[in-house]
Amino acid sequence: MFSIPIHTTEPETLQRDLFEAYKIEIPVMRHGSDVYLRYSVQAFNTQKDLDTLYNALKEIIANTELIQIK
Repeated sequence: MFSIPIHTTEPETLQRDLFEAYKIEIPVMRHGSDVYLRYSVQAFNTQKDLDTLYNALKEIIANTELIQIK
């Protein structure tokens, strides 16, 4: 399990969009003024699962303002 900081002002919207558009269920959590995306790799996860998350995040960055790149 690993939490990475992610720059978004709308973590709830990001989490919902990941699930609704990409069928990715992943926590996007606030911790104080910071936001983290927490992913966990288990024995049943595949490289394809990680690639799907990576590509979804790339698409969200390219096509929305949900994630800000600093």
